[in-house]
Amino acid sequence: MTHRKIDDSARKPPVSGGEEIRLSCGYSSCTIRLVGAELAQWHVAGRSMLWSGDAKWWGSVAPILFPICGALTNNVTTFDGIEHTMPVHGFAAASRFEVVDILPHMVTLRLADTPGSRSMYPLSFALEVRYRLEEGRL
Repeated sequence: MTHRKIDDSARKPPVSGGEEIRLSCGYSSCTIRLVGAELAQWHVAGRSMLWSGDAKWWGSVAPILFPICGALTNNVTTFDGIEHTMPVHGFAAASRFEVVDILPHMVTLRLADTPGSRSMYPLSFALEVRYRLEEGRL
């Protein structure tokens, strides 16, 4: 099998339109969306390694689910006697993560609490997600 080599230049990868980051390493590449820190594409030697995200069934590919995975009864939880409404799988998948660090083969993204997140989840947090791409591995 012939593997196509992807440019491993020392420059930082572009953040296209401010919403996606593309990483590359050897014959592997991936695209990460800043909304949801979602792994949108991952290719090894030209072969897709992920579900396509067909909106007919489920439009997402690989979102980060936080602070819950699944659903709450009536989408409501109670902290210290106060009810809070939270969507299925939490709110991280619909939130824009900030870029903390970026290299041609690695990116670290962060989501921190805001007044909006505290209305659903009244705790302080900083969630960091790191993607590190190697040849044939993510």
